[in-house]
Amino acid sequence: MKRKWYGVSVLVMLLLLAACSVNRGNTALLRGKLVVPEEGTYYKKQLEAIERDSLSAVPYTNWRQFRTAFFKCRLANPSNLGVPLKTTMELTKAANGSYEGDVAKLAYDILERDYTSIAAHAALSKNLSIYPTVREFHGVVRNALVKSIVNSGDGKSPETAMYVIGVAEEYEALQELGLTQESQRLEQKNNRHYDVFAARDSTGEKRDVYFAVDEFYGMFY
Repeated sequence: MKRKWYGVSVLVMLLLLAACSVNRGNTALLRGKLVVPEEGTYYKKQLEAIERDSLSAVPYTNWRQFRTAFFKCRLANPSNLGVPLKTTMELTKAANGSYEGDVAKLAYDILERDYTSIAAHAALSKNLSIYPTVREFHGVVRNALVKSIVNSGDGKSPETAMYVIGVAEEYEALQELGLTQESQRLEQKNNRHYDVFAARDSTGEKRDVYFAVDEFYGMFY
């Protein structure tokens, strides 16, 4: 009898581990009639790697290239890929109040259209309605995405502007740097466009933060 129950226990544990593995990445693979341009193939390739290997695929992903490749796919599929800034802000607001099922569903829906969404990964990393290992995975992805932004430049000048593929990433970078926005303006220099945020740090010191926005200027602004 003990052997029988032991076998059942092992089977249950294996099923739970399998479910955890399946749900961890929740990748939105580019299937169907979506167009994948040559510059966007890295996005598809890495989503497949994440679906197969999940957490182990994170360190081997070039997250800046991943974001750029997603943007190229979005340009080719504007009505199918991408999430409005309003939706991202709504998710952030909801996640700050509750981390249960409805927020998780919204976050997963966003990742089906944009796996670069930092807000969606952040919401899932705190969501108590899903497996701890799934929360860990999305927390690691969230950190990797943010790091790929803040490490792209110090943002102190046009020459060292941070590289972003959308407005939502600008707000995520400011939050990561512990900066509070006071105002925002658009600047043009040497035929390039920059979003410039006047912000203050925790000590009250004021600084300008530059983001290079030529990638999406005039498209999804």
